[in-house]
Amino acid sequence: MIPDWITAVVALVALLLSVYNTLMQQRDRYPRLRVTIDHRGIPDTFDTAWSCRVVNEGSGPATIRAVRIFYKGGSKDRSGQGPRIPFPPPSEPKLDRSLLENEVRFPREGETPGEKVLPRDLQPTQSVRFVTNEVRLHELLDRWPRGRFSTVSFRIGVLDHRDKWHTSEGIREVIQPDEEDPVS
Repeated sequence: MIPDWITAVVALVALLLSVYNTLMQQRDRYPRLRVTIDHRGIPDTFDTAWSCRVVNEGSGPATIRAVRIFYKGGSKDRSGQGPRIPFPPPSEPKLDRSLLENEVRFPREGETPGEKVLPRDLQPTQSVRFVTNEVRLHELLDRWPRGRFSTVSFRIGVLDHRDKWHTSEGIREVIQPDEEDPVS
């Protein structure tokens, strides 16, 4: 005969396993977006580009509603992310010929885009990249004060259709050129 305490332990383990499986299934229904940032050279130019890749790792579709740069400094908002500005700013035309597969250049001012950039739907395992050249990124970063330092630390965040922010792993830094440096 099996003692009652062994039956109770087995029932408790079965209950915990059932709750765990339910939570994993529920979590998989929510969007899981992985955001990464890379920096690369643009072929046939001396320019470089920054891009933000967003991959839908969930089992259901996700909609990207906004892409923003979160930078150090300032106060945090109700999402706990801190100050943010849109990414990417309008890019240069020379970036067009060096776009990677699934890469989107935001339209320049006054340009009518062929399709609406955001919101953008991603099916499971699909990805998209948002890209800008480094000159435009520096112009954008010049808009906020950086104090005594010429280095700006930032992350990129993506807002999904459930109003949840997904941010890039790690913090990237950009060294801003000093405006007061004399030209040699």
